[in-house]
Amino acid sequence: PGAVLRGNTIFGAGLHGIHVSRSVVQNGGSLVIGPPLVESNTVEGWGGGLGLTDVPGAQIFGNALSDNDTGILIEGLNDGVSIRRNNINDNTDFGAANIGSHWIDGEDNWWGDVSGPYDPIGTVEVPPETSDPTQEKNTDGLGNDVSEGIDYCMWSLQPRVLPYVFADGFERGDLSRWDTS
Repeated sequence: PGAVLRGNTIFGAGLHGIHVSRSVVQNGGSLVIGPPLVESNTVEGWGGGLGLTDVPGAQIFGNALSDNDTGILIEGLNDGVSIRRNNINDNTDFGAANIGSHWIDGEDNWWGDVSGPYDPIGTVEVPPETSDPTQEKNTDGLGNDVSEGIDYCMWSLQPRVLPYVFADGFERGDLSRWDTS
């Protein structure tokens, strides 16, 4: 991965507890690094718990995002972003809001209720999961709200035990190798 932000506890008030965006060097050039990895953080009490702006391939795993206005706010070009195995709950406006240009992988998160996140937009009620997340809606969801542009189905049916401890040799794309002990 590129930049790694791991194991922080961030309480406060303001715009974002964590904000990850594309880095730009002052003379008009760009600093190119691999996709960021944000894991095992606790973020509470902010306008946006975690903000992502123009960070394709970002990996957001095993975080606790609660008591913010919006748990995760995604903006800009974010192709290939994965938000998985997080506890996203008790946020007042949205658990996750995507105002970016790409669909976000947001499956396997705890949204604050076993019924999943609330999503009133779409034509097919879930569960069960469909092959087209653009058509899914979950009007029975009692968890945090999600915006369009986030593939949240299927979600976790219980809160995650956090923080995650990663096994030696863990490959970031292989979610079957998580060690939650």
